[in-house]
Amino acid sequence: MGAVSRDIYKKGREYDEQYPYDKDGITALMKDVYRLTSSMFYGGDIDTAVILSDLDIALNGEVLTVRQRHAIALYYFANLTFEECAAVLGIDWTVVRYHINGALKRIAANMSNGKTFSKGDPTHDLYVTDELDKWLNEISAGLRIDEPSHAVFNAIAVRFADYDYKSKEFVRQIAEGTVYLPAEEGPEYPCLSDEQMRWDDRRITYVEEVFPPGDVVGTRKLAIKNDEDSSGIEYRLEKRKLFKLRGN
Repeated sequence: MGAVSRDIYKKGREYDEQYPYDKDGITALMKDVYRLTSSMFYGGDIDTAVILSDLDIALNGEVLTVRQRHAIALYYFANLTFEECAAVLGIDWTVVRYHINGALKRIAANMSNGKTFSKGDPTHDLYVTDELDKWLNEISAGLRIDEPSHAVFNAIAVRFADYDYKSKEFVRQIAEGTVYLPAEEGPEYPCLSDEQMRWDDRRITYVEEVFPPGDVVGTRKLAIKNDEDSSGIEYRLEKRKLFKLRGN
């Protein structure tokens, strides 16, 4: 049998189809950025590293305006809705959508041909009331856009706790702290009822044992599957001992 050739460009072609360097492709890429990051770190995927490197350059290079960086950071990396992004930035949600669409087009152009853009008019820093404002001001100053810290997520939850149930519950749990349950002595398998426990041992399959060398009753030739050698032979013949079962 001949050697098996591996298509080392397969993953790259798949990414070209899934994430073309246009607005729709970059939209799909931004939604999958965390999954791809995990694939890069734990799977050693070179093609993933390339596409994420291109994305990082576009996000943090001379491409996006400050408002576009804010919108991208809040929408894709803090997972806020258009309306929540608008509440944080003090603008209408349609303006947030406008900035995100413009950012995606700029990112696509930069990743496709290296194009850079005018930064536009500078914006004023946000008045710092919590870690979220501080994070956005740091992004204005050039901080790499990435997943925010736990402190930032805490600040987001506090802001929306009045009308968002999940945020309210998150804030409540943070305020109450970690709850530790005392260890209680009980059955080893509390998920099983008494009736199930009585019949538990009947579900176990017992296998009879053999006891060499005194119980050898003969030999037999067996074809043992082997790694394919240079001659293409996958099996080898070996003589193996046969043992009698215990009690026979």
